[in-house]
Amino acid sequence: MTDEAKPSENVEKSTGPEQGPTPEAEGEGAKKTVDEDWKAEVRREQEKLEKKLEEKRAEGRELPAPDFVHFVSGIAAQTLMQLGDIENPFAGEKKVDLQSARYSIDIIAMLEEKTKGNLTPDEERYLKAALHDLRMRYVEAASGKPKAPPADAGEAPSGGDKP
Repeated sequence: MTDEAKPSENVEKSTGPEQGPTPEAEGEGAKKTVDEDWKAEVRREQEKLEKKLEEKRAEGRELPAPDFVHFVSGIAAQTLMQLGDIENPFAGEKKVDLQSARYSIDIIAMLEEKTKGNLTPDEERYLKAALHDLRMRYVEAASGKPKAPPADAGEAPSGGDKP
């Protein structure tokens, strides 16, 4: 038999205006409505949680007011990383890059020159001290001598093999 020869099946599945929707069709429509409502609710809840998390992150990260000393401190910290004195937090290791360290020191020296006469006494002292310290560390790193481990605060400097 062909599909046209089965009129009873077509009538049962039709949803004409005089018959109204079949129970199967109502269940599917209700299911779609529930699914869409549920998905929308989940999206709203997720957006609320993301907003709360962002607010909490922002609360815990109060940044200091931008000033010259903090700016120079950032470049100095980067230079210490390049000299291998402190660990790179992204790489998780200490690595010496003398070329980059030299460049960073030159940037600080340029700032010293360009800001001459425009800094407060404290800013000028900090800049000179940072530049001097970084230059000394650069010379030490470039010489190839192994760095001496820092002495413990409670120990006196060693005088050789004497007890």
